[in-house]
Amino acid sequence: MNNQLIGALDIGTYKTKFLISSLDDKNFIKIHSKKTVHTQGIKKGNITDVDKLIDIINSCVGQAEDEIKSEIEKIYVSLNSIRFNHCNFCQSRNIGSYEIQHDHDVQNMINNAVNIFYLTNKNQKIIHLLKSCFKLDKKNIVENPVKLKAHSLETELGIISVEKNFIENLNNVFEKCHLNVEKFIYSPFASSILSADQEEFEKGFVHLDFGHDKTSVAIFDKGNLIHSSILPVGSWHITSDISKAFNLNYNLAEKIKVDIGLVFNKDVTNTNLKFKDKENNLVQISEEMLKQVIQSRVDEILEMIEKEIQFSKIFNKGFIKIIISGGGSNLKGISKRIKKLLNCDVTFAKQSFPIKNTEFNIFSDYMVCLGVTKLVYFNFNKEILGFKKRNKGFFRKLYDIFS
Repeated sequence: MNNQLIGALDIGTYKTKFLISSLDDKNFIKIHSKKTVHTQGIKKGNITDVDKLIDIINSCVGQAEDEIKSEIEKIYVSLNSIRFNHCNFCQSRNIGSYEIQHDHDVQNMINNAVNIFYLTNKNQKIIHLLKSCFKLDKKNIVENPVKLKAHSLETELGIISVEKNFIENLNNVFEKCHLNVEKFIYSPFASSILSADQEEFEKGFVHLDFGHDKTSVAIFDKGNLIHSSILPVGSWHITSDISKAFNLNYNLAEKIKVDIGLVFNKDVTNTNLKFKDKENNLVQISEEMLKQVIQSRVDEILEMIEKEIQFSKIFNKGFIKIIISGGGSNLKGISKRIKKLLNCDVTFAKQSFPIKNTEFNIFSDYMVCLGVTKLVYFNFNKEILGFKKRNKGFFRKLYDIFS
């Protein structure tokens, strides 16, 4: 794919971003164009108005293509919706002490897993299929079981799926935009791939992305994505709480959130904070009440995150740190709050792969787009790209039972 232009589209609730890039002969990613527009027609990752969403996509993609005077044939789209599901799937097969073959054994187990998933999840569409590990004879973990002999082969897979109607509605939107989507990609997966280095992947980490109206959690252990979730609360909810509590307009509430965050004096009793609205009128609010409003919402989000982390049992698996990103991660004092609650290292996401031109702050502003780009150019070694959903005849089913 060297020197071939591709497009990465990130449709967020607040902003839609499009990045055009290519990979040069030295495996450096070169950015050719970037565009951002305010999103309309989608909330919490769900389509609310098809026509508005079509206009937004056409505007964002069209502006980027006009800048380079070229149309992009391959577009990869990141998705971030509370309608996503992540489940882990384990199955075992009796080998009979012969040499394991890829097509007959490994690929067949993968296809069986996909078929079983769809039998019980008929309204779901698989977006990513990830292999956690292969085990021989229930205990020996191997990277590649092909050409090895064993009595049994066991595989653990991670399946990330979304409601089928959600994908069909999106396909309809892109068809009306006359755009061909090469692949849909799960946003928390893409941003996590971008934000951690090799050591962090090997030892394990939690990636938290604090978005506008959602917070995503992605948990890795020994290079495997073992758990992920999208929580229906984000930084916008903090602004909304401030606005309602003090009867302020949204812009002033947002300014107060950004200026104050979680940084308060130890003794805030009977202290008033002074701000000016857009008409230059003086507004006074209780610092003690503001502290309660902000901290209660932040604590709610962090409690939800803590439950997800506890569910994954990552604390028992050599877990080392939490990596944070997204607009909400810039809230003053949030990293200290997380560190105190979870008693672990907290760091901000960092750039972990080469970008050729860095004349703008592309990493923080286009993090998901870059994560998608990295996945396209450098395939994640745990992702299974070839799998099939197929109906089996009677004799094929009978053969699988006895083989």
